[in-house]
Amino acid sequence: MIRKRTSTNPHAPSTVSIWPFVPLTLLSLLNFTVGSDLCNSDHFPIIVSYADSGGAMQYPPRYLFQRADWGNFMQLADITESMVSIADITEAVQNVIECLIHATNNTIPESSPRLRKFRRPWWNEAYRDSRREEKKLWNIFRRYPTTDNHVAFKRAKALARRIRRRSQRESWINFVSSITSSTSSKQLWKKFKAANGIYREFSFPVLNTGNVTHSAPLDIANTLGHAFAKFSN
Repeated sequence: MIRKRTSTNPHAPSTVSIWPFVPLTLLSLLNFTVGSDLCNSDHFPIIVSYADSGGAMQYPPRYLFQRADWGNFMQLADITESMVSIADITEAVQNVIECLIHATNNTIPESSPRLRKFRRPWWNEAYRDSRREEKKLWNIFRRYPTTDNHVAFKRAKALARRIRRRSQRESWINFVSSITSSTSSKQLWKKFKAANGIYREFSFPVLNTGNVTHSAPLDIANTLGHAFAKFSN
C-alpha cells in the first residue's frame, strides 16, 4: 500500500511511504492519483483505481418497462408466418429474436449507465453553496498562496463545517419526528441507513464455471443455455 501525505501548504514537500501489507507485484495493476479536494482534511486523498479498468465503472443498462410504448411494441413485434415457416429451426428462432429485440429497442427506453450519486438527507442548498464557496477560495489560495487567501479559505471551511453540522442536527430531528407507530421496520431502517449515507450497493452479475469467470451478459446467457441444454430435450 502506498500512502502519500501532501500538506495544504503548496510549498511543503510531500512524502510517500510504502506499507508492506500487500505484495509489490500489485503496484503494476493499480493507478494512484492525488485528489484535488481536501475532503475536510489537511492532506489530499489518494485515489486508487485499476490500471486496466478500461474507463469508469458503469451500470449495465436495463429496460424501463414503466415507460414503454406497448401499442407501438405490438405493431413492431409482429411475428409473421414467413419468419417461422423455415426448415431450419435455429434460423426461425433467430428471426423471432431479432424481431422482438428490434421492437424492444424502438419502444422501450433504457436506463442511464452512469452511477447514481446518493445524496445524504441533510444535504441542502445552504451547505451546497458553502461547499462551492470553500472550493472557490481553496483554488484561489492554491494558485496564490498568500496569508489573506489562506485566512479566507479557513473561514469558508469553518462556515461550511458549521452549516453541515446544523443541517445534520435538523435532519436528525425531522427523522425522529417522522417515526410513528405505523412506520414499518423496513422504512425505518431505510431512513436510518440513508441518514448515515449507507445505500444498497449494486453488484455486477458474475457467473463462475470451474476456473472461468463470466461477467458479460451474453457470456452468462450462453453459459446458462449450455447448462440447461444438457438436462432438456
